[in-house]
Amino acid sequence: MADVKKKIKARQGHRTFVESVMTESRELIAGEITEDICRKLQVNKRILEGKIALLESINGEIVDLLNVKDNIEKEIIDSSEFNATVDECLVQIDIVLTESEKVQAFWDSFDSAVGSNSSLSDVDKFNYLKSLLHGSAAETISGFSLTKENYCEAIKLLKERYGNKQVVISSQMDSLLKLPEATSMGEVKKLRNIYDKLESHVRILQNVGVSPDTYGSFLAPVVMSKIPEELSIIITRDLPSGEWKLEPLLKIFNTELQLQEKCALVSGTGQRKEQHFSQREIYQSLSIIYSCLANREQECSIKGRAMVYIL
Repeated sequence: MADVKKKIKARQGHRTFVESVMTESRELIAGEITEDICRKLQVNKRILEGKIALLESINGEIVDLLNVKDNIEKEIIDSSEFNATVDECLVQIDIVLTESEKVQAFWDSFDSAVGSNSSLSDVDKFNYLKSLLHGSAAETISGFSLTKENYCEAIKLLKERYGNKQVVISSQMDSLLKLPEATSMGEVKKLRNIYDKLESHVRILQNVGVSPDTYGSFLAPVVMSKIPEELSIIITRDLPSGEWKLEPLLKIFNTELQLQEKCALVSGTGQRKEQHFSQREIYQSLSIIYSCLANREQECSIKGRAMVYIL
């Protein structure tokens, strides 16, 4: 029982710190969203994700130490309620960061369809731009008359206020470091998921002017650690220069993946295995179910507020 009390006390200390981070995050979200604010929210998000994983581990240890006479159900509900609160805060942070990325996607689409269209005058482009904006973004340039000079000024003003290029870069690099992992060549779906995520993040970074050459040597070892050893050997053997450069690495990865997918179609792999669950695994499953039910109404409300951050 002494061990249980010690772990509960340690958990309370972690919860107190988490609550302070959540309070700070909510205050940041309530104010003006700038690039510095987004960077701080990204830091807070990583802290909360790390702490929630630690708390999940402690919760499991506490449940394992409790005996049948103890109120295990109350422990699960208490832990799940706290986790649901943290999840809500993480969703709010994600909304802000995701909408910052959507701003960059908006500019990419606009530049492709309108901005780089030589058949349109700047006045026509400005007219198109105004028709696409709403909310605070539309109000930002509402006083600008339709002139060539004002089009350039409006673009500059909007990008200064809503650009957040660094947020996009930081978010994509963070996602690349958190790629899923596959340990066997037979895990074709996992390998496809890894490759598709890699390709998507690399493409987004290229769209904001970040070449794979600038981070490839750093990311390549991360990628190699996420894939089966057999595939790592094939890639290393087939790399033209023998160096782990990202673009040729992805090309070889894709070639081998396509071969594995063809083999999987022929062999029809994927047998179901019998599973046995520990008390901790059952606890974690119950926690997830409870959090999902508790957050269903909150999620709808949060998504409804997302438009605040969209152009």
